[in-house]
Amino acid sequence: MKLLCKALLLLTSFGLLISSARAATWTTVDFPGAVSSQARAINSAGDIVGVYSDAFNQHGFLLKNGNFTTIDPPGSVRTDLQGINDSGVISGFFQTSTQDAEGFLFDGKNFTMLNFPGFADTVATGINNAGQVVGYYGNFGSNSDYHGFLWTNGSFVTIEVGAEGETVLTGINNRGHITGYNPFNFVTFLRNPQGSIGKIAFSNPCCGLAAGVNDHKVIVGYYPGAERFGFRLAITPKVLTKPHFPGSAATFCFGINNTNQTVGYYTISGIAHGFMRTQ
Repeated sequence: MKLLCKALLLLTSFGLLISSARAATWTTVDFPGAVSSQARAINSAGDIVGVYSDAFNQHGFLLKNGNFTTIDPPGSVRTDLQGINDSGVISGFFQTSTQDAEGFLFDGKNFTMLNFPGFADTVATGINNAGQVVGYYGNFGSNSDYHGFLWTNGSFVTIEVGAEGETVLTGINNRGHITGYNPFNFVTFLRNPQGSIGKIAFSNPCCGLAAGVNDHKVIVGYYPGAERFGFRLAITPKVLTKPHFPGSAATFCFGINNTNQTVGYYTISGIAHGFMRTQ
């Protein structure tokens, strides 16, 4: 494992208060007829994007006004939708027969490909209302490297947190706050618009992976360890809750909008089901 030795930035630990979750309403979000489903992001209108699997492949879906639509870029053998803004523009990535990850935007009619120059793979994750996209790029494989990026109006800017090649960016809000983590040691952070980095410390278990953030700086994510539950962290005041779908073996949170509606997926008997949680 690489050491965090280059590109050192200001790291400020956030103290956390653990809070029991208040009563919440859970809604299952499953693509009709799918083998499994996962919800990944939700916008202010309540439109949800995610993925589902059939007997052959993984596909993207949009749930809008109660109707599901499949979204797969041309040539995709595996699609992963990651973000949606209030204009309905969707961010994600897909796999082809020759490429592990190609980023894209979809505006409802047209696909725009996002490929960082000179690297084999690009993953687009979060998108905000200004159309700014975050994600990561690299040469994935046995000796993977991960470089965060911010894409604005056709231009990429690299964002490295800690050592070069150890940054995954996962979400961006309308104020320019960005969530992410180190994929090697699971150090998780919130990057402020000015570029300073706030490390998010989790004491038990060791770590949580941030997946998204809303305009109120409420962060959602999940624990990769044995407990396998999601989290929702409010920065001001600093309160950590651990949403868990009733009766599930595991719960993972991926997206949150400004009314704190949270989406993700839960597992029962080894099957993934998407959810929306309203509180």
